[in-house]
Amino acid sequence: MSSRIVAFAFLLLLKSALSAFAQQRTAIDYYRLINKAELAICDSDIDRSYKLYTEAFKINKNKPFSRDLLNAFHCAMDTRHYPAAERYLARLLARGINEETLANLKKSYTGLDLERINSFITKYPNQTTKKNVMADSIDRLTEIDQSVRHYFQSHRTDGRYMNDSVRQVDRNNAATLFRMFVQYGLPDEDEIGTFDNNPGSLPRYWVIIAHNRYDVDVENPTDFDTMLYKGIFSFAVNANYLIDVLNTEDDNGFFPDHKFRYKSTVITMPLTVEFGAYGFGKEREVWPKYLHPDVEKRINKDRSSFGLGTLDDQRRKFLFSEAHLSDKYEKYSIKALPVRFREAQTDEERDEMKKGYLKYKPALPR
Repeated sequence: MSSRIVAFAFLLLLKSALSAFAQQRTAIDYYRLINKAELAICDSDIDRSYKLYTEAFKINKNKPFSRDLLNAFHCAMDTRHYPAAERYLARLLARGINEETLANLKKSYTGLDLERINSFITKYPNQTTKKNVMADSIDRLTEIDQSVRHYFQSHRTDGRYMNDSVRQVDRNNAATLFRMFVQYGLPDEDEIGTFDNNPGSLPRYWVIIAHNRYDVDVENPTDFDTMLYKGIFSFAVNANYLIDVLNTEDDNGFFPDHKFRYKSTVITMPLTVEFGAYGFGKEREVWPKYLHPDVEKRINKDRSSFGLGTLDDQRRKFLFSEAHLSDKYEKYSIKALPVRFREAQTDEERDEMKKGYLKYKPALPR
């Protein structure tokens, strides 16, 4: 009898492990297709991009990320796949779209296309106010987070607001959020939408975790990391945004190299790309930072384990977005996130920075 119980328990564990592995493979395949779809936009191949988004959503039918739905909507409109465009916009409206984003979404279209979009918006309610415990509770925590900062900022002549009281509020908020996640599970975008009801934005709760800086009073300080890591593969967390959620800004306002703690393991999460910049307007220069080839190879291998594109893919997306800030491609949200910036202040600083950043730039093939 006992041997049967042991065998049954083993089969249950095996089934659970296989299910988790299959879920992880599905997520990786989804991220890879999304990366290819965004690169197709960089190639101005909108028809191919539309097909790749369609393929990705077949894999992830239930929880596609809002940024992906937004890009797929524009691809569908531009390739005249109007029923698909209606489905994507309806899903976004069900999650909530703020008025500014909605206006920007429409401004790229005229004539019959604009009439179609207006009819879609009339047909489907825009759920900017979520009616569930999780979303309402997160919004209240965010209001507390912001109000305590505004209070202390208004009572100081230098505008500095960080003090022990603010830090205690941050700890309390994070502890409350953690208990909610334990009770209800990590929410996806269908459940709570995105921050500020912007489809291209971060999770609704990101500011609570970011301001906490891991200083949460829970039994295991890495529990948030573990939850979010698992959330990547259940489509509750977009891997492309993870480091923006877990950022730890230093005193100079710069984000250092990120470490991601999963249980007892410290994993380097090389999701960021770094750029230098100098000047303003049309004269502004922007250049990427290239790492030693061996380092790039290691980082790209780590990124591929999440289905993410290479560092060069991310650089390409960002530079494409910078080059199309006021044309027909402006509507696409493919800018690599998170991106770290260093601004040069003088010609000499620019020259020195470029020398270091471009040191390992690959030579163009002859």
